[in-house]
Amino acid sequence: MKESLQLLQIHSSGLADRKIINKTDEDIYNEALKLKECCDKVSYLRDLISEKVTGFQKSKRLLATLTKKCDKEFACKLAQSLCYESPLNSKNYILFAEIAIEHKAWETAKSALEAAIWLCNNDISEIRHIKHLSDVIKSNLIIGKDTATSHFWNDKQIEKSWVMERISQLYNKGTVKEYAFSLLETYSNSQANYDAVFNIFIKYEDKHLNLEYLNYLTNKSNLSKKIKELYSGLLFYELDEYDKSIDLLKSYISSNTKNNSIPLFYLALNYLVINDLENHNQTFNKIIPGYTPEFTALYFINCALNKIPINENLFGSKKNVSYEISRIIRKLSNIKATDFAFDILYKLQSNACNETTELTKAHLAEYYIKQENIELAKKFIETCTHNEAHRLKAWILRIENNTDGAEDELVTYRKNQSFNSNETPKLELINLQLPYNIPNNKSDITRLLENAYAEAKEVIKNLDVEYGINSSTCIEAKCQDCCKKSVPYISYIEYLYLKEWLDKQDKEFQNKIKNESNKIATRYTEKYKKAPPFIKVEDINNDKSYPPDFIFECPFLGENKCNAYEARPFMCRAYGSGSIDGRSFKGCNYFFTQLIASSALSNTRKVLNIGSFNEFAKKADLSLIGESVIAPIPFWFTEEHDKIVARIKKMFYAAK
Repeated sequence: MKESLQLLQIHSSGLADRKIINKTDEDIYNEALKLKECCDKVSYLRDLISEKVTGFQKSKRLLATLTKKCDKEFACKLAQSLCYESPLNSKNYILFAEIAIEHKAWETAKSALEAAIWLCNNDISEIRHIKHLSDVIKSNLIIGKDTATSHFWNDKQIEKSWVMERISQLYNKGTVKEYAFSLLETYSNSQANYDAVFNIFIKYEDKHLNLEYLNYLTNKSNLSKKIKELYSGLLFYELDEYDKSIDLLKSYISSNTKNNSIPLFYLALNYLVINDLENHNQTFNKIIPGYTPEFTALYFINCALNKIPINENLFGSKKNVSYEISRIIRKLSNIKATDFAFDILYKLQSNACNETTELTKAHLAEYYIKQENIELAKKFIETCTHNEAHRLKAWILRIENNTDGAEDELVTYRKNQSFNSNETPKLELINLQLPYNIPNNKSDITRLLENAYAEAKEVIKNLDVEYGINSSTCIEAKCQDCCKKSVPYISYIEYLYLKEWLDKQDKEFQNKIKNESNKIATRYTEKYKKAPPFIKVEDINNDKSYPPDFIFECPFLGENKCNAYEARPFMCRAYGSGSIDGRSFKGCNYFFTQLIASSALSNTRKVLNIGSFNEFAKKADLSLIGESVIAPIPFWFTEEHDKIVARIKKMFYAAK
């Protein structure tokens, strides 16, 4: 095994170590309801699930409801874990409100219902229930004592900014944008919400997104002048229109005498970028000091320019501060010579900000690698003494196809870097550019499938280059666990492509696949007393139809390799590089650990959006056979194609 992979000390795929609850959420929920006594229901549910168990949301909600009177702490933890795991589900906030109401924490309950109103998507029954709970809160806020100020409740209000941040961590940019504007529409004059949306949007560094936000503010006729001026001024800075930003921020500050730290901060940034250092200093000195990375970054630069000594160790995370400094330096570099960026870095280092300066160089080098400006990236790496420089050198060497040099740099990086294998990265989804309209004939759909496979291959290749993922991980680790313990569900179009490839192979191999598939199907039937089902995509419940303890080896696996590699389904191609929902990573320990260990500068990792392919496959299946269905690989190969299709149509037409 390559030394860079050995250094991560991965000893197994982890697929055999998964904690398996051999019941589905629906089964647990229904079995709990059958029990007569409340204490028996609680005991049964607590034996199986807790706030730390992922999934089982219906059962968690039931358990929280049953314990909300007698064990508020446990019920709260369950509700909080539900909100954390599924921040878009309004039922979770309604449940949290009910728990708070039960214990007279009216303000906490009110905050939870405000989130539920925003997220309920106009569901009539939920709106009625929210209104009823709101009426209860209103009447008690007038006459009752609020326990929300007690030690237990004083930090449990649901902040919409937290919900927005959590949505941005779990979902793609399109979903984030949808719910951000929905938040502003629901609570149109709450400045805190505009601030939350602004802080989320600028993290994407996407000018189109910022322009959409600016247009929204401009076209919102009933929006207060105060909010329009402030956030338009901030957005113009992000859009590099500094004169417009300065005019709006000065106008805002002149008419508002309180809480001007944010507009003053951005006004000082504007003056710095346009090299008006006199106004920059005057404005900066008016800001009430804060401890955010953004303010600290500007403070460091201001002190460096004015030769004011500081101790970097007295401030917060150097990683976050250096990232914000790099953002400011990039702004400066955009309108001035690159030498100015190096001048700022030199002054920072001269001001005893050594570690912060080196991290800033690494952030800048990483940014310019992503911008494909390799020569400029190399200039920042040349003088960078931080360990991250080795990772960045390895990345550049991989781009330049110098695999041996890249391996040496990666080994040096991993020898000097400690990683937390339990850390959960934020997954940033990369969507495949697949067509919205699907043709009606099979050959055109097959061509689109091949295009999707080719595009996924290119995305994965680029991710491997960026993150230092070993492209031969499975071979290096001598592991085929994914083919033995997590065989994927595939769509009809994927099956059809694999089948047409199989039809070109020799008869002996075809018979082997059919025989092995039938053995697996027979074992399933004997164990669960029913034939292996095909599942409609919209009704998918993997654990219910194929329990996680039903483990089998893919029939196409042989001699420790995939014998259908060139025709393998999409999930096999994306395994170790993708996610279906932006929350769970589809891959084993070998891939996940490499992903975590790929950078110490950021907790965000790009992954292929498997869901974008699934949407395409669903439409393709509807076009080809009138149904979108999936099943594990072997169950597609138990019979001839025509019989499989007839069986699917019989199943679902009968249901209609």
